[in-house]
Amino acid sequence: MAELLASAGYDFVQVDGQHSAFNRESLTSLFQAIKLGGAKSFIRVDSSEDRPGIQQAFDCGADGILVPCIRTADDCRRVVSFAKLPGATGLEGTRSMYVNLRQTFHVGAGIPGTITTYNDINKHTIIAIQIETKEAVENLDEILAVPGIDIALIGPGDLNSSLGLLGAHGFGAFTHPEFFAAVQKVATLCPKYGVIPGFFNSDLKQCNSMGFKFIIHNSDAELLRHGLEVSLTSSLTALNEGVTDPIWTPRPYRPDPSDV
Repeated sequence: MAELLASAGYDFVQVDGQHSAFNRESLTSLFQAIKLGGAKSFIRVDSSEDRPGIQQAFDCGADGILVPCIRTADDCRRVVSFAKLPGATGLEGTRSMYVNLRQTFHVGAGIPGTITTYNDINKHTIIAIQIETKEAVENLDEILAVPGIDIALIGPGDLNSSLGLLGAHGFGAFTHPEFFAAVQKVATLCPKYGVIPGFFNSDLKQCNSMGFKFIIHNSDAELLRHGLEVSLTSSLTALNEGVTDPIWTPRPYRPDPSDV
């Protein structure tokens, strides 16, 4: 699936390590497959305190990380420290290095390749953060000013939940003026700090009109569900064409709990 998605023309494919179950061995295979498909690989880690997860993401070959539930500038500084090597100054970050990781340095394993490219590694380490809490919106200037943050992506579901809109308005939360104001704030402030604004949103036209450049357009589960629905509907239409009584009708998409 990862290679198929990467080969389909997407610029990047994100692996969800926050809400899905992956081990380190499977992550390495996924990142290799995405690279083979020609796309960049991202992984959503657990949190801004997930030093092991951030370390392993890059050791396993990810091009970038997406960090959820950011609330303060200190959260961002911690993420940058975990993601960056000490670098030329020794002060850029605190991430551990290991010389025999091909997927980290892309030049072949061993000390010569590692040392030769060491000062360039941090330039290729992409850090994206999720703006999905009320505190993050309130602290947005300070968050975006943290050096090393490349992308700030809106997580609409959790943001609406944090703002208290989801419980009060249901799906209406996504068109609520308070939510729109938060979205607009991210779109407006990101360019001021040289950060790319991002959105988890399938409406590409709306995202583009507001200035969002990094867009998570869909999920593998939703793409599969939609593809199955279209395929089944098309097949049944052809099967039942010209008959009074349908030859076959599918069962409901979600089974009755009593049938499980």
